Amino acid sequence: MLMSMRIFLFSLVLTAVLVGSVEADCPIGDLNGDCQVNFLDLHLLAEHWLGHLEIPADLNGDDMVNMADLALLADQWHQKGIPLVINEFMASNNSYTRDPQGQCDDWIEIYNYGTDAIDIAGMYLTDNLSVPTKWRIPSGNPATTTIPAGG
Repeated sequence: MLMSMRIFLFSLVLTAVLVGSVEADCPIGDLNGDCQVNFLDLHLLAEHWLGHLEIPADLNGDDMVNMADLALLADQWHQKGIPLVINEFMASNNSYTRDPQGQCDDWIEIYNYGTDAIDIAGMYLTDNLSVPTKWRIPSGNPATTTIPAGG
């Protein structure tokens, strides 16, 4: 039971700190869910202009789509979210998988669902939200820290 809880919390913290959910990582003005703020989002905002319903184009939460929402969208124009997710992990590897050095370290697999390669050098992993910079992914060797699109 304790091990299951540890694994669950470890994966939850890693997910929240490294990439969060897809929606949380996307810029505020992303209305169509592609993690980019562009003309498609402007079109959706225009369709809901001066609407009074609970709709995605209400970016500031005032129950209307108006100039304040347009300003938020403009502020995020051409911003992109980070399309990375942790899709596999082993939080207690005692003897199952050995690394090239012959050790049974814990591990994660990060998947890039985006269309461009992403170098994760300099990003951080943690299992403790009060220490968000617990372990920094090493820099200086992009061949080992770059995740290709779909990789």
